[in-house]
Amino acid sequence: MDLSVVDLSPVPRDGTAADAYANTVETARRAEELGYERVWVAEHHGTAERIAGTTPEVLLGHLAAETDDIRIGSGAVLLNHYSPFKVAEEFGALDALADECAVLFDERV
Repeated sequence: MDLSVVDLSPVPRDGTAADAYANTVETARRAEELGYERVWVAEHHGTAERIAGTTPEVLLGHLAAETDDIRIGSGAVLLNHYSPFKVAEEFGALDALADECAVLFDERV
């Protein structure tokens, strides 16, 4: 059975967004070590004091640079705020840069 991890980059109590992102990287690394198939992130707005994950396309690029083989993806991109064509291009570029490990939703871009 393939297992995945979802990480929303929660901001730790008395922590910062940088702490949240560092924790997300550590979660992804640990998931990779344990043999998980994928790490998912999502896009959330208006909750910056609690959830740092507002830009999955940026965070996924960082996760790709900090991991080796685990697949990375975004389970939520608010398409009503963006051009779908632009989102497809961003994730296509991420997939190419991440050695074909990046996914948008549950399909290859």
